[in-house]
Amino acid sequence: MLERTNKYVLNDKKQWSLLKERANSMRKTMTKAELLIWDQIKSDKLGIKFRRQYIIENYIADFANLSHKIIIEIDGDSHINSLEYDNHRTDILKIYGFNIIRFNNNEIYNNLDIVILKLKEIIKLLSPSL
Repeated sequence: MLERTNKYVLNDKKQWSLLKERANSMRKTMTKAELLIWDQIKSDKLGIKFRRQYIIENYIADFANLSHKIIIEIDGDSHINSLEYDNHRTDILKIYGFNIIRFNNNEIYNNLDIVILKLKEIIKLLSPSL
């Protein structure tokens, strides 16, 4: 049986439960880089609403804006050896029409102001009505 969350379909209820549990856990244990970004984008600070650890298909996006189809991914050390997986995941998310914006931890730690400026520019390009 398929489980529907908004318009993103998951394979089954068991998978949905596991992903939901994982996403809830990830919200409680955000990395330092994720917390830095979240502090800058929560409460519509960039003019659009982002959700933390949002489930799309069989994946959990770090931050997602559904109305403008924007995902922000923060790549920590765990992503160093997962390029193939990340590329596949990006391809799936693009099928749903999402634009994926990636930053690595070092960019956030060393140049947070520049990261936020880049986000603002990208959001303006992807959401001209703002």
